[in-house]
Amino acid sequence: MTRNTLSQHVAPKLLLPALVLASLFATPSIQARTATQPAAASHGYTPLHVRVPPLAVDDKSIVLVWNKPDDYSNIVDYKVYMNGKLLGTASENARQYSVAQPYIDNFYKNDTQNIHVKITNHDFTVTGLQPSTTYRFTVRSVFGDGHLSAPSKILAQKTTASPAVCDVTAHGAVGDGKTINTKAIQETINTCPDGGKILIAGGVFKSGALFFKSNMTFEVAGGATLLGSEHAEDYPLARGYTLYEYSSVNRPPSLINALDPNRRAAGTFENIRIVGKGVIDGNGWNRQSTPTIADEAGFTLPQYISGSKDRFGDGILAKSQMDLALKDGLSAGEAYGQRRSSLMTLRGVKNLYIADLTILNPA
Repeated sequence: MTRNTLSQHVAPKLLLPALVLASLFATPSIQARTATQPAAASHGYTPLHVRVPPLAVDDKSIVLVWNKPDDYSNIVDYKVYMNGKLLGTASENARQYSVAQPYIDNFYKNDTQNIHVKITNHDFTVTGLQPSTTYRFTVRSVFGDGHLSAPSKILAQKTTASPAVCDVTAHGAVGDGKTINTKAIQETINTCPDGGKILIAGGVFKSGALFFKSNMTFEVAGGATLLGSEHAEDYPLARGYTLYEYSSVNRPPSLINALDPNRRAAGTFENIRIVGKGVIDGNGWNRQSTPTIADEAGFTLPQYISGSKDRFGDGILAKSQMDLALKDGLSAGEAYGQRRSSLMTLRGVKNLYIADLTILNPA
């Protein structure tokens, strides 16, 4: 996930058992340790409930999260151990894996009067692991004077077996940024076995609406892009959905969908992972030719030409869908509000995990 698109992508990790966010675990912490504080090894300062959220494990990595201890007022960090060996601190890990951390660091750097309460990270990403292997983890609180708490209870977690990898190019997908690959990618999804990984790698793969199933991983690898088609007909209204149960207005499907075709308002899916270091681009609107805005951490932000119901000529997919809706007899307001695709629609999913991707530019 590239930092210069922070304002438009999802959080670094979305761990969603029934759509529950477990991304950045941060709570207040105060630097000083008082003279009356009990010994640091006391179990009252031990991290609690070390665990792995649903789907936050694969054949090579594990994501740990935990709760702050009962007394956390003097805790400044946490150390994580695997099989008794120190892996590092939660703060160091966040600087490696969290796109938000540079902004947090910048916020405190500019706090010259030291008036803001510091936060601590309560998650840790472990990589470089072996498939089908059990690892044992503990976490210890770190106090401002360097002392450590007693270790947490041991968490034993096994990595998954290496999944079947279903490369979209094996079904004829072409990463040239021009070819419409909807059929090839959908065939890859449909035929990939339970627990398999659909892989997009090595190019820009353009596609219309895709429909996911249960028990799958969808990976857009680093350097690759899943690019939404610019043609309204590649998001067929017949495969759309109603936004609310009481609504009679059918919306076109998104680029990525988990939708039950027999019950458009709610799906029945489980165990979907959407991961990778690549980009999912909805191709909704044109960018400004020369970005001029930098954020507070100094990263240049992508800028899109603004649109509205009366000004949609700078849209890409958005313009195509608006034009089609107007031909169907909708007013400009109805077309703008009802016929532009979202980037993802994932409904009724039990256990959904989204990590690391850059996700941007819906219609």
